[in-house]
Amino acid sequence: MTATAPVPRFLVEPKAVIVEAVATADPALLATVVATAVERVADTRAKRRRLAQALAADPALLTSGRPEGPRLIELLVRELLPYGPTRLVLPRCAGCGRQNVLDRVDGLRRICSPCANKAADRGRQSCAVCGRVRQVAGRDPDGRPRCGRHRPEPVDGHAAVRRLLERAGTGLDEDELAAVVTEVLPRPAQQQAVLRELTGRPDLLSGQGAHGSPRMVALITALAGRGARNVTVPACPFCRRIVSLRFGRDGARCCRRCYEQPRHQPCSSCGTSSPVMTRTPDGEPLCAPCARRDPVNHEPCTRCGRVALTYRDATGRPVCGRCQRPPVAVCSLCRVSKPCHYADTDAPRCANCTRSNNRTACSNCGRHRIVHARAADGGPLCSNCSRRRELCSACSTVRPVYARTTDGRALCKICYPKDPISFRHCTACGSLERLHHHGLCPACAAQHQLRTLLAGPDGQVHPRHEPIAAALLAGPPSSFLLWLRHPSSQELVVRLCESTEPLTHAALDAMRPLKAVSHLRAALSAHGVLPRRDEHLAAFERWLPETVAAIGDPDERALIRSFATWFHLNKLRRRSRRRPLTYGQFQTARGTSGPRSACWLGCANTAVAWPPAPRPTSTGGSPPTSPVGSWSATSSSGPPAAATAVRWPFPGAEAAADRARSPTRTCGGASAGACCTTPRWRPATAWPAAWSCSTASPSAGSPT
Repeated sequence: MTATAPVPRFLVEPKAVIVEAVATADPALLATVVATAVERVADTRAKRRRLAQALAADPALLTSGRPEGPRLIELLVRELLPYGPTRLVLPRCAGCGRQNVLDRVDGLRRICSPCANKAADRGRQSCAVCGRVRQVAGRDPDGRPRCGRHRPEPVDGHAAVRRLLERAGTGLDEDELAAVVTEVLPRPAQQQAVLRELTGRPDLLSGQGAHGSPRMVALITALAGRGARNVTVPACPFCRRIVSLRFGRDGARCCRRCYEQPRHQPCSSCGTSSPVMTRTPDGEPLCAPCARRDPVNHEPCTRCGRVALTYRDATGRPVCGRCQRPPVAVCSLCRVSKPCHYADTDAPRCANCTRSNNRTACSNCGRHRIVHARAADGGPLCSNCSRRRELCSACSTVRPVYARTTDGRALCKICYPKDPISFRHCTACGSLERLHHHGLCPACAAQHQLRTLLAGPDGQVHPRHEPIAAALLAGPPSSFLLWLRHPSSQELVVRLCESTEPLTHAALDAMRPLKAVSHLRAALSAHGVLPRRDEHLAAFERWLPETVAAIGDPDERALIRSFATWFHLNKLRRRSRRRPLTYGQFQTARGTSGPRSACWLGCANTAVAWPPAPRPTSTGGSPPTSPVGSWSATSSSGPPAAATAVRWPFPGAEAAADRARSPTRTCGGASAGACCTTPRWRPATAWPAAWSCSTASPSAGSPT
């Protein structure tokens, strides 16, 4: 159907067309009664359209009794008969003229089952014994018909099929074979038919089952599922894939894809040769993509109000693809409880696992990617190659189409948020903005999701959780929704709701993951639910015991514990009283309190003799040498920050003389080495030759 062609009313408002036609034919019936009957008889949109199209073309089908049109007319009249219609008439059979159930057709006319059997002469064939044309009462072992006078000898088809399967060497015991035959072939006629097939073609069990009947294919599949030997599941004889063979083509069972191949027709909209999904009112074929894009097939979603292609939920209400959610089950691959496809089977799969397993080489770029769509020839396409690139109507740039306007113009991803079409009314608060999901704006969606997680068994939020909800919802809704999107954040909120302990910083410290907890803690502290605290100081207090415990040497462990506690932790606490700590201060303290500091301190304690030798007099002798300077002169592996850890174990008078500096640092903006010539710093830099800021590198024990 072209975009400019007028849309028939029976396609847009089929229910209204049916109600009006019935009201015109029999005014005694109430409109509400007719509408309810229409919902019961035509429970899908396709049925309502067929019924509306027939009544729009010939309303007299309701009162004339002519056996024409779809069977829905008969069902609608039968549904309305208990309400006392005065002019509605049931259609009569075109063969016998009686008002029977007209479930058969003879050309364009509807007939009952007895007349259809007579017309087709069903059940009457030539007897294999007497040759007379009579009603078939049975068949002999060769499948030939027998009349009532020459009935075949009774044969236990169930036992005969079991015997044939035992001879084939399936390896299953008698009870298992009996269970399979009973499950797959419950009727005697089915048992006899499969018995004849196995007798005539024993190779059906060894891979040729596609040339058998549907019951034969089902029997082979059931045997293979129980681990039977010498039984091969048949592949499609056309594409050789091991898939469900639910269709017939050229005398063999085949898959749906091969069944549809010879039935392809050029689409009346795009011209592509593809399977026919539906037809226009004129009978022209439409492919699946064109039928989904056709606005005629769109209707309002009962959840978000968006006009789109809809599906039916468990209650029968139309919902769009965004609002549709499969039933919740435990995925058979990732073992996580989430909405899954095939939830009513033994192997449910979530959407992520379904997409991940559907990987193959893209027919366009050749990369091994998830199949997102298929080309006109059926070849797989990845996400990038399947995106249709058109000229954006807003920026005039050829880009992938992200959305379309009401008149079909393409919009790219950048221009769509700027177009008025991206703004819709929220179904909860009525605000006009870009919606988040299910017809809700970000603010309403955030409140709905959070209160759903915090709600108890009675569906109500406990009063002690109200401050938590208020604190989390006080910030930007988009930021909260982004945080709540992760499963770890949702689990954190649920654990917080189920916990009976008071909400404290210590309770949050015990929860994981830390990234989700940090956002929650910041929101609760900012709105007074929790007292404020210095998070960098608390992080250092949590980190220190774990790091010290990981040091193997007891002496080094005790030394690092004392140094980090009495030097760094004491300093961080003093600074935190004035202003919050910075990340750099936290990292500096952590960098000189770990295992490497233990290594430096261990090296210093090993290389430095303590207590130092007596200082020489001023009248002569060598200049005083610091013990730390002697060690640093022979060890240049530590960074400048190691000087703090190394000089801490020594008394202040001796360690103050060992002010180690990096060769690349400058002092007060002066060039390297300039400060060392001043009288103030000369004594402090006389010994550590390896870390001296002088451009020269004097050896230890040789002051400048």
